[in-house]
Amino acid sequence: MTITERAPRTGDPGFLASARALSGRDFADGAAAGAWLLGARRRQRAEVALVPFADLRAWTFERGTGDLVHESGRFFRVQGLRGTSDFPAPIDVQQPIINQAEVGVLGVLARRFDGILHFLLQAKMEPGNVGLVQLSPTLQATRSNYTQVHGGSRPRYLEFFVDRRHGRVLVDQLQSEQGLFFLRKRNRNVIVETDADVPLDEDFRWMTLGQIKRLLNDAHTVNMDTRTVIAAIPLVSSGAEAEACGYGARRDPSTFEEALVASTLAVHSGVQSMNSVLSWLTEIRSKAVVDGQSCALDAIDGWHRTDREIRRDDGRYFTIVGAAVESDAREVGRWTQPMVRPVEAGIAAFVTTRIDGVLHFLVQARMEIGVWNLIELGPTVQYLPGAPDAGDGAPPFMLREVTDGAGVTARHRSAQSEEGGRFYQYVTENIVVEIDDRSPMPVPPNYTWVTLGQLNTLIQYGNHLNIEARSVLACLGVHTT
Repeated sequence: MTITERAPRTGDPGFLASARALSGRDFADGAAAGAWLLGARRRQRAEVALVPFADLRAWTFERGTGDLVHESGRFFRVQGLRGTSDFPAPIDVQQPIINQAEVGVLGVLARRFDGILHFLLQAKMEPGNVGLVQLSPTLQATRSNYTQVHGGSRPRYLEFFVDRRHGRVLVDQLQSEQGLFFLRKRNRNVIVETDADVPLDEDFRWMTLGQIKRLLNDAHTVNMDTRTVIAAIPLVSSGAEAEACGYGARRDPSTFEEALVASTLAVHSGVQSMNSVLSWLTEIRSKAVVDGQSCALDAIDGWHRTDREIRRDDGRYFTIVGAAVESDAREVGRWTQPMVRPVEAGIAAFVTTRIDGVLHFLVQARMEIGVWNLIELGPTVQYLPGAPDAGDGAPPFMLREVTDGAGVTARHRSAQSEEGGRFYQYVTENIVVEIDDRSPMPVPPNYTWVTLGQLNTLIQYGNHLNIEARSVLACLGVHTT
């Protein structure tokens, strides 16, 4: 295959063509890309060990609050959080939480080869990743990282994301992270297209969207930060683009992949209008009573500290642990830090169905005390045992269907690592199922049906879809051989 620089601008941006392309500039197929990642895992030397808090260099428990802080005053702190809410049911929360006020940058560089969009990903080690090395964005850095507070080297390709003269912005959004563990944490999700000749480091390669999405079928391969950026890319931008790739604009398509494309185009033709979706969410946000206040770590009840962890008295939910890290592939070769370690794996699942021939996704308006807007749209099922919303009562709505497969057709299932810079081996099962019965079923008042096009629109607004929802949506794609 001969690869040339970008072709005509007609039909830009061409996301669907990239999503269908399993052959690209650097790899003949997704298997070759996966083999390269395995080679990077063997090549990069990395060791991670859980250590007592006393062995954390430059980290200490602050006198007077008990907060776990860095001596520079930067990076992040582990403090306490107290919160109450009446939505969707009354809860009272006390827990540790990560306060990382600075906005990080998750940047993916794009370039066209033979007219097909490619995306520059990095084989990057994060201490909490399962398998350590996963595919990360071109740039994945907090402000403390890229301003070199740690004393290490400057992140590669930073200039493309801090200077607009270097390219054309395709995506630029502020998005939330896990509201169960972060206090109002947001990252800038940005994709920049360039025509420049980009020298490649050995740990960076160009991949089509189709190659990335094919690798999302594999466990612990594409990291969370890449998933959240990729989620901002719609499968198709217009009806003309769909037709050019052989997808007709008909209702009730025969395959799930065709249904995804048709649903992406259905921004204004779903079971409800975009205005109705926004009004429904706005009404819920306006009526819900939610109060979350940060406090001293020493002031929260129901948690205790040992020399190696901070844990809930009943042993559920998560712990805070210390980690010592060594790597020959990072800006700093050796460091220590606190990490969040969930006790069990989580589940994030979308239930879908055809309504009037159009594929719809069931979303929930979900309250999380740490989220910037307090209430965002989450997947149909978002479950982490021991989390405040789980409680001791009935299981979450539709949990049995997505885990047991009763009356549904599985469309996607993969185990994914959450962000490995702050979480230690936190795994979430990402699931998409389709209900075999196409008649709409009754749903609780904090749930509603939307099209994929409406979800893509909400993602563009920022702080409307939570990270769990975006992670699952990133896994959906169309593929050709």
